[in-house]
Amino acid sequence: MLSATNLFAEVDDHDHDAIARDLHAAILRGGELTGTDAEAERTRGSHALMCAAGELLTEVALVSQVFERELLRRPAPTDTELREPSERLRDTSAAAARLLWRALEAHPRNTYQLDAGRDGVARVAGAVLSGDSERLGLPPRGPVTIARGAVGELFDALSCEPDDPAMVPVHLATSLGYVVSLYMLATTLTGRTMSVL
Repeated sequence: MLSATNLFAEVDDHDHDAIARDLHAAILRGGELTGTDAEAERTRGSHALMCAAGELLTEVALVSQVFERELLRRPAPTDTELREPSERLRDTSAAAARLLWRALEAHPRNTYQLDAGRDGVARVAGAVLSGDSERLGLPPRGPVTIARGAVGELFDALSCEPDDPAMVPVHLATSLGYVVSLYMLATTLTGRTMSVL
């Protein structure tokens, strides 16, 4: 039986390469949903992109609540019943992932930091998807808790920006890792629902 805390076990493929592929897919899909092109995003600074991502993360948290509510109100939801909430979670998390990634790109001063950020995303998403989130000091694995964790990490990035800018990419990567795990969950469930139609 599905529950909020075992949902991420539905994602079978969560190694580093799979997470990198899904990060890339989320960034591409998010571009279709944010309504801005890559060039316009690149002209915005990291701070502006983080603020825009914050608006989307609020929506991700709300959609996650609806998703969990739909899941928990049925003892054994069918794939068809999960389709619409899964699609909403997929789309909002993709849009947020896009802007978080662009903020991460805009912030680093060198390629090493961006590579380290990418590795941080994979580490956090991998921990959430594999059930090791508590070992890393991350929140439990329910979608709402993970979405709230993403919001909290973004706020941490914004608050340390003036005094400790070196920590901004760490918090952005953690936030993005949470969002990518939500995206991977949603695409897994959306893929399942499409196969029954």
